Amino acid sequence: MIFVPLHRAACPLTLCLLIKTPLTKDLSYIFTDFQSNDNLGSSVAQEYAAAAQRRGCLFIPVVLDCVLEENARRMRSAERVELERSGKGLLLDTSQLGEMRGRVAIYRFRCPEQLELDVSDLNAEEAARVIAEHIRCAMQKQLSDH
Repeated sequence: MIFVPLHRAACPLTLCLLIKTPLTKDLSYIFTDFQSNDNLGSSVAQEYAAAAQRRGCLFIPVVLDCVLEENARRMRSAERVELERSGKGLLLDTSQLGEMRGRVAIYRFRCPEQLELDVSDLNAEEAARVIAEHIRCAMQKQLSDH
């Protein structure tokens, strides 16, 4: 799989640019990739946490999960199929999904700002509202702690 070596090469460079570029100091970054709890996934996840720490900003990980059947249904959505056709490199093979979920677990950060959200019964807008409220509360807490 070519994605893993490319990601391993590009991710540190991208994070370094985000950390050191003054123009992005007041911006928030959202990374939407899945990271597993194996050695590779854990190391990539820790790169995100370390970048936030070096940047001096609040790190708010959000772990989305859903039951396998719903995950498979969403993988076959027309929107996702179209994104794959346009070259986004998305996983569409539901048998690979089942195998992967049986082999590894989602990486979970050990920080109080983390939100774990089961989106099995939520649409995108509902999930976005929960996430936005969580971020708002975490930011308020950070301001009141300082």
